Amino acid sequence: MSDEGRLDYKLPDNKTVRLALFWSSDFFGLRYQDVINTARQMLGAHNMKLECWSGEQKSPDRTFDFGPGLIGRDRYDSVYSQLSDICASASKQSYLITVFCQFQFAAQGLTITDTATRCLVNPMVFVSPTPAADGVTLLHEIGHASGLDHDFTSTGSTDRNFMNETEARSTMMKWQLQKLSNAFFVS
Repeated sequence: MSDEGRLDYKLPDNKTVRLALFWSSDFFGLRYQDVINTARQMLGAHNMKLECWSGEQKSPDRTFDFGPGLIGRDRYDSVYSQLSDICASASKQSYLITVFCQFQFAAQGLTITDTATRCLVNPMVFVSPTPAADGVTLLHEIGHASGLDHDFTSTGSTDRNFMNETEARSTMMKWQLQKLSNAFFVS
């Protein structure tokens, strides 16, 4: 019997998920702290750490004006170029660019793998000011950035998998953790 779906799996060696956090100047509220804390707790339960460069608080040096209104696909390239240049100049190319911002599309989070003009070498993640109530939005997008798709196997009202699209997500499977542990932003 396979144990790939084990929910209590702990990675045998400490791994760290590395995020480069940025904010748009029109981002509001403090819910970003909830999604960071939830990601840290859920990863910690499986022997993984969360590292946020440089800090977990919105600050003037990490906040940018990406233009008026919601960020649309036509601006992904400029946002990515600006933030990846900042990461490169700080030798943080192996961190997942994570932007707390308002964007087009009816979603609480978005993982961007391409722009209107190119495919990205590494994905970038957007998290809205109104993430899901379960606090799993950031971790869900981290999963997408590592190559995981939506999970439709956990359909009950409790203990849904973190890659499920519905709230009340609280579990991570062994095979998902193994895939996540091989992402470019995990060391």
